[in-house]
Amino acid sequence: MQTSAISKEVGHYILRNIIAMLGTSLYVIIDTLFISVAAGPLGLTTLNLALPVFNLFNATGLLLGVGGATLFSLNKIQHPERITNLYSQLMILAGGLGMIIALLITIFPVPVVDFLGADQATRQLTVTYLRIAVWAAVPLTEIAVASLGATIVGGNLKTLKKFSSQ
Repeated sequence: MQTSAISKEVGHYILRNIIAMLGTSLYVIIDTLFISVAAGPLGLTTLNLALPVFNLFNATGLLLGVGGATLFSLNKIQHPERITNLYSQLMILAGGLGMIIALLITIFPVPVVDFLGADQATRQLTVTYLRIAVWAAVPLTEIAVASLGATIVGGNLKTLKKFSSQ
Protein backbone atom coordinates (compact mmCIF):
# COMPACT_ATOMS: atom_id res chain seq x y z
CA MET A 1 0.00 0.00 0.00
CA GLN A 2 2.69 2.48 0.98
CA THR A 3 4.87 1.48 -1.98
CA SER A 4 2.17 2.35 -4.52
CA ALA A 5 1.47 5.69 -2.79
CA ILE A 6 5.15 6.56 -2.80
CA SER A 7 5.50 5.48 -6.45
CA LYS A 8 2.53 7.67 -7.37
CA GLU A 9 4.02 10.64 -5.51
CA VAL A 10 7.41 10.16 -7.21
CA GLY A 11 5.63 9.90 -10.55
CA HIS A 12 4.03 13.31 -9.98
CA TYR A 13 7.44 14.86 -9.27
CA ILE A 14 8.96 13.25 -12.36
CA LEU A 15 6.09 14.43 -14.57
CA ARG A 16 6.37 18.01 -13.27
CA ASN A 17 10.13 18.05 -13.88
CA ILE A 18 9.72 16.68 -17.41
CA ILE A 19 7.13 19.36 -18.20
CA ALA A 20 9.39 22.08 -16.74
CA MET A 21 12.37 20.89 -18.78
CA LEU A 22 10.26 20.73 -21.95
CA GLY A 23 9.06 24.27 -21.30
CA THR A 24 12.61 25.53 -20.82
CA SER A 25 13.81 23.72 -23.94
CA LEU A 26 10.93 25.10 -25.98
CA TYR A 27 11.72 28.62 -24.74
CA VAL A 28 15.40 28.29 -25.75
CA ILE A 29 14.49 26.94 -29.20
CA ILE A 30 11.96 29.71 -29.90
CA ASP A 31 14.29 32.40 -28.51
CA THR A 32 17.10 31.07 -30.69
CA LEU A 33 14.86 31.13 -33.75
CA PHE A 34 13.78 34.75 -33.21
CA ILE A 35 17.30 35.96 -32.46
CA SER A 36 18.75 34.19 -35.50
CA VAL A 37 16.14 35.81 -37.75
CA ALA A 38 16.42 39.29 -36.19
CA ALA A 39 20.15 39.53 -35.40
CA GLY A 40 21.73 37.00 -37.73
CA PRO A 41 24.71 34.77 -37.01
CA LEU A 42 26.47 37.20 -34.64
CA GLY A 43 23.33 37.56 -32.52
CA LEU A 44 22.92 33.80 -32.40
CA THR A 45 26.57 33.39 -31.41
CA THR A 46 26.10 35.98 -28.68
CA LEU A 47 23.10 34.14 -27.31
CA ASN A 48 24.93 30.82 -27.30
CA LEU A 49 27.91 32.36 -25.53
CA ALA A 50 25.65 33.84 -22.84
CA LEU A 51 23.49 30.76 -22.16
CA PRO A 52 25.96 29.17 -19.69
CA VAL A 53 25.57 32.26 -17.48
CA PHE A 54 21.84 31.57 -17.20
CA ASN A 55 22.68 27.99 -16.27
CA LEU A 56 24.82 29.40 -13.45
CA PHE A 57 21.84 31.33 -12.07
CA ASN A 58 19.54 28.35 -12.45
CA ALA A 59 22.06 25.99 -10.85
CA THR A 60 22.47 28.35 -7.88
CA GLY A 61 18.71 28.43 -7.37
CA LEU A 62 18.38 24.66 -7.69
CA LEU A 63 21.28 24.14 -5.28
CA LEU A 64 19.62 26.32 -2.67
CA GLY A 65 16.17 24.85 -3.34
CA VAL A 66 17.28 21.23 -3.00
CA GLY A 67 19.46 22.03 0.00
CA GLY A 68 16.68 23.97 1.70
CA ALA A 69 14.13 21.23 1.06
CA THR A 70 16.58 18.69 2.49
CA LEU A 71 17.10 20.81 5.60
CA PHE A 72 13.35 21.18 5.93
CA SER A 73 12.79 17.43 5.60
CA LEU A 74 15.51 16.56 8.10
CA ASN A 75 14.34 19.05 10.72
CA LYS A 76 10.55 19.13 10.38
CA ILE A 77 9.93 16.41 12.98
CA GLN A 78 12.90 16.55 15.33
CA HIS A 79 13.61 20.29 15.36
CA PRO A 80 10.58 22.22 14.06
CA GLU A 81 11.90 25.48 15.50
CA ARG A 82 14.76 25.38 12.98
CA ILE A 83 12.46 25.52 9.97
CA THR A 84 10.24 28.47 10.88
CA ASN A 85 12.35 31.01 8.96
CA LEU A 86 14.15 28.63 6.61
CA TYR A 87 12.21 29.47 3.46
CA SER A 88 12.60 33.25 3.83
CA GLN A 89 16.30 32.82 4.64
CA LEU A 90 16.76 30.79 1.46
CA MET A 91 14.97 33.41 -0.63
CA ILE A 92 17.14 36.19 0.83
CA LEU A 93 20.30 34.13 0.26
CA ALA A 94 19.26 33.32 -3.33
CA GLY A 95 18.55 36.98 -4.08
CA GLY A 96 21.83 38.04 -2.51
CA LEU A 97 23.88 35.45 -4.39
CA GLY A 98 22.09 36.31 -7.62
CA MET A 99 22.87 40.00 -7.15
CA ILE A 100 26.52 39.28 -6.31
CA ILE A 101 26.91 37.13 -9.43
CA ALA A 102 25.16 39.77 -11.56
CA LEU A 103 27.31 42.56 -10.09
CA LEU A 104 30.54 40.64 -10.72
CA ILE A 105 29.54 39.89 -14.31
CA THR A 106 28.56 43.55 -14.82
CA ILE A 107 31.88 44.80 -13.42
CA PHE A 108 34.10 42.18 -15.10
CA PRO A 109 32.28 41.19 -18.30
CA VAL A 110 35.29 40.88 -20.62
CA PRO A 111 37.05 38.08 -18.69
CA VAL A 112 33.71 36.25 -18.41
CA VAL A 113 32.91 36.44 -22.14
CA ASP A 114 36.50 35.57 -23.06
CA PHE A 115 36.26 32.52 -20.81
CA LEU A 116 33.00 31.59 -22.55
CA GLY A 117 34.75 31.73 -25.94
CA ALA A 118 34.02 35.16 -27.39
CA ASP A 119 36.35 36.55 -30.06
CA GLN A 120 36.84 40.07 -31.45
CA ALA A 121 33.70 39.87 -33.57
CA THR A 122 31.37 38.77 -30.74
CA ARG A 123 32.99 40.22 -27.61
CA GLN A 124 31.22 43.61 -27.56
CA LEU A 125 27.81 42.16 -28.45
CA THR A 126 28.13 39.51 -25.75
CA VAL A 127 29.26 42.06 -23.14
CA THR A 128 26.29 44.29 -23.94
CA TYR A 129 23.86 41.37 -23.88
CA LEU A 130 25.21 40.00 -20.59
CA ARG A 131 25.19 43.36 -18.82
CA ILE A 132 21.45 43.60 -19.48
CA ALA A 133 20.51 39.95 -19.21
CA VAL A 134 22.21 39.11 -15.91
CA TRP A 135 19.97 41.53 -14.04
CA ALA A 136 16.94 39.85 -15.59
CA ALA A 137 18.39 36.47 -14.52
CA VAL A 138 18.52 37.32 -10.79
CA PRO A 139 14.81 36.44 -10.42
CA LEU A 140 15.61 33.11 -12.12
CA THR A 141 17.55 32.16 -9.00
CA GLU A 142 14.60 33.16 -6.82
CA ILE A 143 12.13 31.28 -8.99
CA ALA A 144 14.20 28.10 -8.91
CA VAL A 145 14.38 28.21 -5.11
CA ALA A 146 10.72 29.10 -4.75
CA SER A 147 9.35 26.49 -7.12
CA LEU A 148 11.57 23.64 -6.01
CA GLY A 149 11.26 24.49 -2.35
CA ALA A 150 7.49 24.87 -2.52
CA THR A 151 7.09 21.65 -4.49
CA ILE A 152 9.21 19.57 -2.14
CA VAL A 153 7.94 21.14 1.08
CA GLY A 154 4.34 20.91 -0.14
CA GLY A 155 4.85 17.30 -1.15
CA ASN A 156 6.41 16.49 2.21
CA LEU A 157 3.49 18.02 4.08
CA LYS A 158 0.94 16.27 1.88
CA THR A 159 2.69 12.91 2.29
CA LEU A 160 3.07 13.41 6.04
CA LYS A 161 -0.64 14.24 6.35
CA LYS A 162 -1.63 11.28 4.20
CA PHE A 163 0.43 8.74 6.15
CA SER A 164 -0.44 10.17 9.58
CA SER A 165 -4.16 9.78 8.89
CA GLN A 166 -3.80 6.06 8.09
